[in-house]
Amino acid sequence: IFDFCVIAASVCALSFDAIPGVSILRSVRAFRILRLIGRFQALKRMINAIVISLIPVLNAFLIGLLITLIYSILGVNLFGDRSENNFATFARA
Repeated sequence: IFDFCVIAASVCALSFDAIPGVSILRSVRAFRILRLIGRFQALKRMINAIVISLIPVLNAFLIGLLITLIYSILGVNLFGDRSENNFATFARA
């Protein structure tokens, strides 16, 4: 029923351009995939593993970003006056 309503609204939107909120209904079609997660246990486990691993990956990314920022600051302070093409500003370093 959900799929039929979304597709019917999309077909109506093709013929009538003045219908508001049709783009929202089109994006709702992407949520059909979420219905499959509940049906397949292995897929559900994989999605849970990906969600759980996001926080450690984000922490590793932030540590790498912090190290890069520290070296950029050091580069600007140590080499800013010697090589202005590469180290004059924080963005270039």
